[in-house]
Amino acid sequence: MAKKRLFSEFIGNVTQNVAGMLGISFYILADTFFISLSLGAEGLAALNFSLAVFSVMYGLGLMIGIGGAARRSILLSLGKNEDAEKILINSLYLGGITSFILMIAGIFFSSEISLAMGADSETIHHSNVYMSTMLCFSPCFVLNYIVSAYVRNDGNSKISMAAMLISSLANILLDYVFIFRFSLGMYGAVFATGLSPIISLAVLCTHLKSKRNTVKLVFSRPDVKRMLSQLKLGLSSFIGEFSSAVTVTVFNLVLLKAGGNTAVAAYGIVANTALVASSVFNGISQGVQPLASRECSDVKKKSRIVRYSIITAITTSAVLFAAVFLCAEFITAVFNSGNDPVLAKLSVRGMRIYFAGFLFAGLNIVTAAFFSAVDMPKQAFIISLLRSAAVVVPMVLILGYFLEIDGVWLSFAAAEFSACVASVICIIASKRADRMKIR
Repeated sequence: MAKKRLFSEFIGNVTQNVAGMLGISFYILADTFFISLSLGAEGLAALNFSLAVFSVMYGLGLMIGIGGAARRSILLSLGKNEDAEKILINSLYLGGITSFILMIAGIFFSSEISLAMGADSETIHHSNVYMSTMLCFSPCFVLNYIVSAYVRNDGNSKISMAAMLISSLANILLDYVFIFRFSLGMYGAVFATGLSPIISLAVLCTHLKSKRNTVKLVFSRPDVKRMLSQLKLGLSSFIGEFSSAVTVTVFNLVLLKAGGNTAVAAYGIVANTALVASSVFNGISQGVQPLASRECSDVKKKSRIVRYSIITAITTSAVLFAAVFLCAEFITAVFNSGNDPVLAKLSVRGMRIYFAGFLFAGLNIVTAAFFSAVDMPKQAFIISLLRSAAVVVPMVLILGYFLEIDGVWLSFAAAEFSACVASVICIIASKRADRMKIR
């Protein structure tokens, strides 16, 4: 009975979080689709130059939210209720500081950031509009990531899923209204995206006001030690997203040199499709995290959660790779509104090569999240580091030099494979350590 209950809980958590994360990825895809219709390849390239900054903002929000929520769950499982209730206020302090820095960057330095990301005279205007507006909404984004993580860890993943889905559907509708009905172009797309976390927060607040809520806001002075302890558990999430930001930037710069804005636009299609795949694995990892944190002291239950996670990650990876490989031409056609044959050829080939990396990435994302959840940040850091820019960037430069554009696509798979080797080693070492504890 205990096994069945844990498995049912695992399936419920994972399913709800995957659905919610898919909602987030779909509204980014909606931006891509509507921008491609209204602004063509230049708009797609400009959007792709802005994605790196979005990844950094998302990573910071995840680090603060997931790290704080995981630390709170661990403290509650150890019976340290008073310490646990002081975690939320420190998460909010961190969120406020982060949002302020991001807003300043958006108001005063968006043009410089756009140029650094690779924007040129053809794309700088659109890129600057998207980036500056998005960063001005950063308090809403960061607070939404924090509240969502706490609600999910408070046992209400249904509300967390509902918040993400409702806000995503609203964003898609607003995209259409602002871009086509009001003719606001790039500003309309980013303004719709900026409103989505506000809608999500409104839904999440229904849990905070309900009787089921156990999350309390206990006011106290900022505690640097507590902040560092929770950031440590969320670090792997940040590294993953920061790596995406650096990778996107390097890919853009290399592809811009090799094939111009058309090659960057092709990467925009590949990257946004990859975002859907990443959201699936992020959903799995976020579904695993509350269970792993809660059962971190029970070796048998922890072992079952690891097994469920690995099987789910590997199966999902295979299905996603097969689906994208077979549907690459159709996916490209959706975003290629101008029927550009060069864009189509680059995107289809790029998608099929790039997505080979997801045969390994799924296991890496889920494993790193698991180790963070059970207070094993060193293992999570090693895995995250190997799939980060520290490995991807050299791969891009080396493989890009010898294989040109194909080498750029292949670099993602090469980095994920190296991280997968580390994931397997860490899992085996962890299971051996657990067996020793039982003996």
